[in-house]
Formats: sequence, C-alpha cells, structure tokens
Amino acid sequence: MKAMVTMAAILATTMLAHAQESDAKRMQSEEMNPGSALGSRERTGDGAFKILIYGNSIALHGPAPKIGWERNWGMAASAREKDFAHLVVADLEKRRGERADYRIRNLAALERNFTADLSDYPDLAADVAWAPDYVVIAIGENVANLTPETTDAYTRFLVSLAKPLAACASHPQVIMRSPFWRNDAKAACTAKAAEEVGATYVDAGFLGADKANTAAGLFEHQGVANHPGDLGMRRLADLILSAMKTPAPKTMKPTISFTSDKDPLSYALGEKMRFTFKAAGGSRIRWTRTGDDGREERGETSLVTGGFDGSEAAVETSLDRPGFVRIRAELLDASGKVIASYDGGAGAAVDDIRPDNPEPPEFDAFWARRKAALDAVSPAGATCREITSGREGVRLFEVSIPCPGGRPSTGHLSVPVKGGPFPARIHLHGYNESWAKSAYRPPKPEALPLDTLLFDLPAHGYELGREPEYYVALRAESGSNGHDYAFDPVQNANPDDSYFGTMAWRVLRGLEYLKSRPEWDGKTLIADGGSCGALQSIWAAALDHDVTECRIFIPWCCNMGGPASGRAHGTWHVPWVPALGYYDPVNMARRIPATCRANITWAGLGDYICPPSGVMAFYNVLPCPKNITFIQGAQHGYIPPKPWQTGERRK
Repeated sequence: MKAMVTMAAILATTMLAHAQESDAKRMQSEEMNPGSALGSRERTGDGAFKILIYGNSIALHGPAPKIGWERNWGMAASAREKDFAHLVVADLEKRRGERADYRIRNLAALERNFTADLSDYPDLAADVAWAPDYVVIAIGENVANLTPETTDAYTRFLVSLAKPLAACASHPQVIMRSPFWRNDAKAACTAKAAEEVGATYVDAGFLGADKANTAAGLFEHQGVANHPGDLGMRRLADLILSAMKTPAPKTMKPTISFTSDKDPLSYALGEKMRFTFKAAGGSRIRWTRTGDDGREERGETSLVTGGFDGSEAAVETSLDRPGFVRIRAELLDASGKVIASYDGGAGAAVDDIRPDNPEPPEFDAFWARRKAALDAVSPAGATCREITSGREGVRLFEVSIPCPGGRPSTGHLSVPVKGGPFPARIHLHGYNESWAKSAYRPPKPEALPLDTLLFDLPAHGYELGREPEYYVALRAESGSNGHDYAFDPVQNANPDDSYFGTMAWRVLRGLEYLKSRPEWDGKTLIADGGSCGALQSIWAAALDHDVTECRIFIPWCCNMGGPASGRAHGTWHVPWVPALGYYDPVNMARRIPATCRANITWAGLGDYICPPSGVMAFYNVLPCPKNITFIQGAQHGYIPPKPWQTGERRK
C-alpha cells in the first residue's frame, strides 16, 4: 500500500517539530473529552442488525458549558441526528429497511494513552461479544503526533483494537478512517492497520482541510468551532457509507409504541406520568391525551435519527380522579400520512375506582323472578343430535333446549369418549363472533378437548348449520328501532324487555343442561369468553353458583353508566339507561361467591370499547378470589407484539 511505502518519508518531513503535540492541541481542542473513562451512547434490544462506532468528541461529547458546548452528541453538529454517527445509523437503516441497534463510544482516553493494556477496558471486550454487523473506527485526533519511536506502537494499537472485532462471530464490515484534521503519519498507520485486519480504509483528512466543513463562526471557543459542522458531518458520514456494503433493502413495517415510566396501575392522584415513545419508519408522532377527568391535550413531536429512534419523544401528564389516562399516538411519515398507531395509558388510584351509578332497586328480586320464568319452561324437550366431530376420541352433538323468550338455547356439545367423569366448560361468544360461521357451524376438530366436557353456546338461540342468509335475516330481526341487538335504549328502558334478558336465560339454560350430563364430574364448571362472551360468563358466575371459574378477557359493558358520568369511552358502547344496571357486571360482581375465581386473563389499557376504568370498577367490587392483567397497547381484540408492559392485581 502506498501509505506503507512512504512511511519513513512522511515521518521525516511532516510535523516532526511538533513531536509531542496532538492534532487536538493544534486545533485548540485539548479541553475536549476530559477524564479517563470511555463515554458511550447506545440503543439496543430489538434491532435487526448492529452498528458499533468508535470515535472521540466528533462522535460523542457531553455538555461542557465552560467551552460553550451544551449538547450531548457529536461535536459540533447542530442536532443529534446531524452528527456523522447518527447519520450513518439512519442511512444504513434506510438502505436495509430495518431498525438497527447501535453503540457509539468515545475513545479519547485511549487515544491519549494508546499504549495502555486494552484488557483494562472491559467495554471493549463487551463490544466483541456483542457481535456487531458494522464497525466504524474513526479516531486519531487526540493521539500525540507520531515519531519514529511511536509509529509502530500506534499501528499495533489500531490492530489490537480492530482485529478482535473483525474476527468476532458476526464477521462484520470494518471501516477505519483517518483523522478529520489531516495528519499523514496517522493516516498511514490507519491504512496499514486496516490492511492487516482486512478492514476498509477511508481517508478523511481532506475534509478537515476545508474550513467549510467545520463549525467556524458558530462557536466562540475555537476548539469547538474547529470540529465538523453539519456539512462536515454529512460529508464524513457519506465517506464512511460509500465504503459500506449493504444487502438489498427489506420492506420495513412502520411501528410505534410507548411505555409509562412505572407500573401503569401504580400512580397516585396528581403524580406525574411520563410516556416515552418508540417508533420505526416515520418522521414524527402526533398524540392525543384524554382521560377520566374529561381533559384533552394534543401535540406533535419529532423523532431523531430519521424516524428510527423515538426514545426521547415523551408526553407527561397526571390525573386527579381515580381512573385512567388514555394516550393515542399516531406515527406520521414525511408527508403527514398516518402509517402506524398505538393506544394505551395508565391509571391513578385505580384501587379506589368504584361503579359510577348505584345498584338498581330490588336487584336480587328481579333475578329471582327471571329465574322463576326460566324454570316455568321445562327443558324436557331438549334434542341432542350427534354429528361428525372430525377428531378421534371425541363425540360432537348439536343441542337445542327449550327456553323462554321465543328461541331455544342452542350450541355444540363435545364429549370425550374415554375416561371421565370430566370437568365442564361453557364457552360464550363475542358480540359479532356470535353471528360468525365459527359459532353456528361445528367447531374445528383441533378445538375439541379430549379431557373436558365443552358446550359451545352462541347467544341467540338460532338453528345450527343453516345457510348464511338465514343468520343475516335473523340478526336484522334481533335489532329494534334502528339499533343492532341489545343497543336500543327504548327496549333497554324496561329490564324485562332488554335483549340481554333473553341472552341471560339461554346462558342459564345451557348451564343447567351441561350440569345434567352424566359425563360431568360435578366439581369443576368453567364459564369462559371474551368481550360479550365475558359479559355472559359474568352473568353465569353470578347467577349460577356451581360455576367454579369465570375465565374471561376484555369484559364488555362494565360500569355501563361510566360514559354518562364523564368517564373516557370509545364510540361503540350501549347507551346508558338505568335499567341496564340489572345486567351490568359491576352489580353482578357482588353476587359471585368465594367458591368461584374471577380469572381476567387480560384487559387492554388501550381498549375503550371495554374502558379500563369500567373493568377496574368491576374488579374492585368482586368479593371472590380474583386476578387481572392489563396490557399496554392492547386494544379490543388486539394484543401488540411482545415484550409487553403490564399492570397486574391478584387476590
């Protein structure tokens, strides 16, 4: 290599008179990078590839008010996303279409003491173990000017620094650049070391020789001003990037998420809540804060590193009423188009949340009368027709049981062939799920258990296995006054007329039938379902005390009067009338006995079809053994990818 051939001449003719002077001293930058520690910044955890950048103050320098530098990134860029290190990260992400993990280290302490034993710096060994995919070594400015005696030592230092990285498990691309402030002797050492370890060498000295690439005139301190400005940083990054090979870009799915700064169920009234955003693939975040206090705030915040690092975008708020704050975040591209969204929040004094309306009068008498009306219709005419199960070891039946309200209780019953007696489970369906093919047609064979008696019960008492047009017509018939079923406030004004009433009859009749089966063990009886299925499971546990577990998720209609009392809510909820209190889970909860566990497997902090405050009001009044898990970012029927931030309660 040319740099090697001319080494002696370079050392004999350049800067020999300044043998103990570093380029940093020559550029009045010796006050930079005080101390002996290696400074660093990193973002790690979920990137598709890894970038390691070794530099000095040009890569990373913390605030130093004494010299007029108040920032914490590469000196002297005007913003973090404009220093060369973050530009390299952002451009590689764009090239590859993937999010990167990165580490940026300031090695000024080693530059000033390059003869030190590198084993004394455990961070260097940790970087090798981290196995980066790209390595950039951009140092030399703080190294004292070389003499014939120190040239070999500096070359060996560079080799010792780069060789373990080049040989690590990921076999990274290694880029080694010469100093920004031109120094031919150091450049020759860098080139020689790069050749020895198989790295790519780039010469950056010509950039520092051009004053347009510095921050001249922008800082009073000349040492800061001699560092690269935004133009110089861009050109440094382009020089490094030009030497990098990248695979064909992948299509990146834009994502956004956030977490609260502590357990989302743990805040006190008035305590500051901080939500920190994390995003990929966009340029800014638009957010809305609402909550159970009726307050609404909006804002936008830009992302650093070209939209791939949202770690410093945050929102702060608080709540003075026991309840929840809702944060809705949208990720926008450069044109302002929404490309991803996230919905979540946190609660304050959540253990103090209670139902917002009193229990309706004579609640127990109302249900005693409803049960008597059910008993008046004999189940003796029940039919049980066997059909093909599709699974060996399980028999499957279509069941229809007489019930008041004009329609029977119908569903699919699966019975294991071998063993017994068995625990029993009644599965109840969600609002729209109850009209889907999965509800009125036989369950999939793999869903039929070999060790449990299972009754899969839709809410509507329809015939099973009919043509789709039948169910479309029946659903239309089930609504009233222009509302879908159970939403009509006129019908709901009288609790005996509410569609919920006939649904509850069919659930209770289904339980009676399941318990009558000789295959049941007489001990374990589980009611399970999500959303509207959870609502029906709660009715089951409250009204039939043989139920031993209410296994539910995203329970619907909890604290139905909450929206009318100023609680945050979504657009899809049953309009409140006082008679709905007879069906509200917050009132049913008090009737669930200690012999039953209320197992709320998950609820969403971003679910405002089943608002967190209503779910928590239900949970808080349960007198039985109970547990609940709230998931950050979970919405109605949607759980975000792991890892999750959660808040839990158990009793």
